[in-house]
Amino acid sequence: MGKNMKEASMFWICTLFLLYITPPAVASTVVQDEKTAISESEFRVLLKNSHPSVIEELKRGGGETLWEFLNELIKNKRIASEAETLSADKDEVDYWNLALSLQTKRLDFMEKKYLRELELPDFSKLARERYDGHKDEVAKIPEARRSSHILLACNEACDPMQKIEEGRKLRERLVSGERFETLVELYSGDPGSRKNKGKIDAWIERLDGRFVREYVKGLYSIEKVGDYSKVVVSKYGTHIIRLDEIRSGYLSFKEVKAMIIKKLEKEYRDAKLAQYRDSFSLGESTKIYPDALKRILNEY
Repeated sequence: MGKNMKEASMFWICTLFLLYITPPAVASTVVQDEKTAISESEFRVLLKNSHPSVIEELKRGGGETLWEFLNELIKNKRIASEAETLSADKDEVDYWNLALSLQTKRLDFMEKKYLRELELPDFSKLARERYDGHKDEVAKIPEARRSSHILLACNEACDPMQKIEEGRKLRERLVSGERFETLVELYSGDPGSRKNKGKIDAWIERLDGRFVREYVKGLYSIEKVGDYSKVVVSKYGTHIIRLDEIRSGYLSFKEVKAMIIKKLEKEYRDAKLAQYRDSFSLGESTKIYPDALKRILNEY
């Protein structure tokens, strides 16, 4: 209760101070003294750019918190206004550094404002045309493959060449017609896939980083579903890979429509922004002073 009373008292003290100590403010002003003022619209934008927690703190904190916040705003505004005292004659480097910094911010602001206010046409028809004419670009599903394998695991104590030879013999047996699943059960050293008859439960793309490079390369060396790779050696041992399924094709227009429209909108914005920038290009009345340019360039 005491704390609340103290805050309420401080609020009214601050309010009276603003009303009677400072010069009369116009209706659109939230704080003002003999040098500086902050308007209602300026204050709204400042709050809009503040973190929500700051606004909540101002609402809860009472007069003292509000006073501190306004004081910081006034200090910031006064310090920033000191830049107006710089001149190109007396403070050449600082003056132009500031000017170019402000120019960059204004440029960024105006370009974003232009794009924000730009009206976009309906791209639905053009999206369909883009889909029909550029399917490989916008809708092609990357090829992916399912596979099974027999792994002849090789630890530090084993002879790699022996495992490779064993792999070649197993492959010959498979090509001769022995059941793959039977040989998986007898020889595979991969417990995860062995429980699934050698199947790797994943679609593997050509640049898939989830699997060792040697396995992926061996899988994509197989031309037909049901065929076997040559013996593949990786850090895990010797593999004999069977190609089980190939997935490829195209996504439907419905599946990619939103993505195509988003891309078309970006292309439209980029083109319009380029036109907007070009409208400020040098004109026929432009004068270039080569002597001044040459003199400055020679300084570097």
